[in-house]
Amino acid sequence: MLKENYLKLVGFQQDHEESKSGEQSEGEQEGFAMIPKSLTQNYVVIEENEKISFLVSYLKQLSTNKVVLFVTTIDEVNFLGMVFEQMSFRDSSDQITSSRILSQEIYKLHGDVEQKDRTKIYFDFKKTKKAALLIATEVASRGLDFDQISHSILLDPPSSLSDYINKVGRTARIDKKGVSLLVLLECERAFVNNLDEKRIQIEGIQKMEFFGKFKKLLETEWQVMNQNVTYYIQGLLKFILNLSDENYYMARRAYNSFIRAYCRLPNKEIFNVHSINLYQLVPPPSSSFRASASE
Repeated sequence: MLKENYLKLVGFQQDHEESKSGEQSEGEQEGFAMIPKSLTQNYVVIEENEKISFLVSYLKQLSTNKVVLFVTTIDEVNFLGMVFEQMSFRDSSDQITSSRILSQEIYKLHGDVEQKDRTKIYFDFKKTKKAALLIATEVASRGLDFDQISHSILLDPPSSLSDYINKVGRTARIDKKGVSLLVLLECERAFVNNLDEKRIQIEGIQKMEFFGKFKKLLETEWQVMNQNVTYYIQGLLKFILNLSDENYYMARRAYNSFIRAYCRLPNKEIFNVHSINLYQLVPPPSSSFRASASE
């Protein structure tokens, strides 16, 4: 009952006709052959409350690379862009520093961006020689030619096999090596079996490897000792949400739009919103998360 209330809160009721799962379209059949041979496909399984902390820890290891991060909704693009631009280290004195955690240039691309601006963002990202992160919806998953992309990250579940292939295929272009990462929750792990059945070779990586590297960075560069990385980054996120009403409402819109989009995923056996711990997703749609930043 409580979970149903959450779904109503985000403005979506599951009264639509569910799409049939397990059926592969002709486009998906064609897309299967398009996975670059030079692409290393990885996946990681995390808990709901680790989504932001793992992403930050992983991206920190790519601070000299050019990366595409795919999310489902426009609100998520805007929210993550805001967070990455404002998230700075907290030192051993519990003070927020001026040193941004992710030093990459941040670009945002989605369907609400006007065409002339979209073209400029595309070429600016394509031409930059600096480390850069493009946060995008599926608008960047096909029809755009990127080069020098080392990593393609899928933070949200793909809607289909062809959607997965189009997104991971943004890297490893023209026989260059590349890495893709599919981020899954524990309740979504079965999607890996679907990929295996299609003979798509994907290997699991351990989240603790990246949490460990971030923890070591905190200890060596900031003298922040014995810190749980997830709690550390959640604390920074709370601080950001408390900076302004706009930041907080951007977070709420991102949360709500993600849940609505998740409810529309066709494969309900794997991507079932009732299997997610909605209370552990960051940020939850309540003022308590923001208020706790000042405690």
